[in-house]
Amino acid sequence: MTSFRTYVYALVIVSSVFATPTFAQNKKIIVDQDARGPASTDMRSILMFAQSPDIDVLGITLVSGGVWVKEGTLHTLRALELAGRTDIPVLMGAEFPLLNSRQEAEHWEAMYGSISYKGAWDKRNYHEPDIIPPLKEGYPSTAPLDEHAANFIIRQVRENPGEVTLWAGGPLTNIALAMRLDPELPKLVKELVVMGAGFNVSQGGIQAANGRREFNWWFDPEAARMVMSAPWKKVTITPVDISVKTNLSDDLIDKIAKSDTPLADYHTKFARAGSYMWDELSAAAFIDPSIITKIDERLVNVDVDHGEGYGQTIFMQKHVTAPNWLWKAVEVQVDLDLVRFYRLYTDLMMRAPLRGESSVMLQSATGPPSLDGRNVRPSATANADERIKGFVDMDAYSSRATGTDMHSLLVLLQSPKVDVVGISVTSGDGWTKAATQSVLRLVEITGHSNVAVAQGAEYPLINSCKEAEHWEAAFGVMAYKGMCMDRFTHDPDDFPEQEHGLPSIQAIEQHGANFLIETLRQYPGEVVVWSGGPLTTIALALSMDPEIATLAKEFVHMGAGFNVDQGGNFRINGRLEFNWWWDPEAARIVLRAPWKKMTITPVDISVKTALTDDIKNQVKSGDSLTAKYLAQYWRPTGATVGPMNFMWDEVSAIALIHPEIITRQQELKVNVAIGHGPLYGQTIFVGKDVEAPDWLWRTAMVQEDLDLELFYKLFIDLMKQSPGDGIRSE
Repeated sequence: MTSFRTYVYALVIVSSVFATPTFAQNKKIIVDQDARGPASTDMRSILMFAQSPDIDVLGITLVSGGVWVKEGTLHTLRALELAGRTDIPVLMGAEFPLLNSRQEAEHWEAMYGSISYKGAWDKRNYHEPDIIPPLKEGYPSTAPLDEHAANFIIRQVRENPGEVTLWAGGPLTNIALAMRLDPELPKLVKELVVMGAGFNVSQGGIQAANGRREFNWWFDPEAARMVMSAPWKKVTITPVDISVKTNLSDDLIDKIAKSDTPLADYHTKFARAGSYMWDELSAAAFIDPSIITKIDERLVNVDVDHGEGYGQTIFMQKHVTAPNWLWKAVEVQVDLDLVRFYRLYTDLMMRAPLRGESSVMLQSATGPPSLDGRNVRPSATANADERIKGFVDMDAYSSRATGTDMHSLLVLLQSPKVDVVGISVTSGDGWTKAATQSVLRLVEITGHSNVAVAQGAEYPLINSCKEAEHWEAAFGVMAYKGMCMDRFTHDPDDFPEQEHGLPSIQAIEQHGANFLIETLRQYPGEVVVWSGGPLTTIALALSMDPEIATLAKEFVHMGAGFNVDQGGNFRINGRLEFNWWWDPEAARIVLRAPWKKMTITPVDISVKTALTDDIKNQVKSGDSLTAKYLAQYWRPTGATVGPMNFMWDEVSAIALIHPEIITRQQELKVNVAIGHGPLYGQTIFVGKDVEAPDWLWRTAMVQEDLDLELFYKLFIDLMKQSPGDGIRSE
């Protein structure tokens, strides 16, 4: 087996040699696949699209599932070489599911029974994601594009609005990521076609006779939930129910073997007789819809509670009244014309290559290319002054000029000890589009417009305002819900009037997740990721590039609640803290990542603080741009101190710069509950020394108490200082 290291860039040049123009009149499609090879159902469906003269394949995006994404990428590149279709771009996508994992699957099996097929996690052929076993069909001489699959999907759909079909033959991770990077994506896609789900079959599933536990949806249930809840114009599903009516027989293989092409030879050598034609049927039905003889419209989704039903298809008939934020109507293929299907399949597999062929394509490379295109780049500048390089991920109010979010950002921008290398703005207290404008205006007025600001995630991964209402109806009313509160909310695309005006500067074009990835790879080992809001943007970045956690110097977060009797989202229950409650799945992704160091400022310590009128008056006496800004927009606190006056994020920001303000802290193993019941979004934790599985529990330093006098002094001094002034804690 071979381990991957650095990118062989020359292979990209080889790929471009064979590029040819696409056919504008054909159906445009992006094929998203997990690509087990050689000549598996995954590969055969890819080749059907590549061989069809009526299909314009804009690209093939790969995802882990049946095999790890790197291995699947090489299988795909080699198959396309043999088919003479190196003009089709190939891109690597998600290496891991959003939340599910090999360890969680094993834990599930211990409780509920064994799974018959686990793809890349199968013990029979298991290897680590970076290890590539020998390829029976030979190694490719071409390489994938150096772009993440999710970004490619967005770019192609944006360039061809209303024309592109997304066809998914594997787990839906890439598409789920693309949707959260660009929430408009479902409305711009012509159709979503999915090979997945199972309804009433007694075979074909991955757990004995339970066909409702189908592999693609089981491998990444959260991705399937995100995708199936989205507002696509049209969704078509090819389930296991119809797939198990097909069979790749010896007769079909023998017939294709009569064709004298490299592709037919590949099929003859590696296609396994007797297998169901799962993905081929879905591909064929898209190429020739008349193959499907019966369609049933149903409401379909997937179980994402981490219990017995995790990853199982859930569905109802279309006429059943159900909340449309969760249930969307889809077309489910039920029966087919087998003769017509087999005829189309053999015709495509026996055809000569559409674009011709080359002897270069037919000769395999001597070894695998490296696919680690996300290589670490050296720092652009030396950090000689030993300032903290900080990347700020935050939420902010849509229209307010001040607040704990803005104050914490100003703390970091004003400190001479911090070099803020980037800011991303995530929805939470405000929707990201308006909140980004608010942040841009703040950095502009206070003299920090040299710092790049990116717009981050607009919606949580799974949670939503509608689900919050459903939760409240069952378990009780929330004290604070950010943009899900009627008195605060507005349409995510609207821009409420901002009290500090509109900015004259603009956010960068990159999504906050891509900006974070780029920053951490530019400054490996140097950047502290500081987060004061929901963790959606950071979770997206980790899902796209899992290595970035090991490239960060430290992760610092204001969030969680442990033993407080105030400050929480659910009256006196401080463990239901807003940032984690807004997006529990994102918090789970971030908390289990292998950060070198993780520090948490919980509500327990924040509620010991108060931004009083006395503190405000001391700041207002300053003549810095920041002091003048705050003097103009601060509102009087008054005699009553409550949640609106707690200095939630400011404590976390100042503690990063001046750790001496923290007088007590302890290490705990921390996570968040993601079962969609009464504990959804609640902090869970155990002591550092408790034996607990490291795939779920990571150790964090939790701050518990502080020197209030020193904290207030530092805050006042930072807000009053002008650029170039120094701040000391003595």
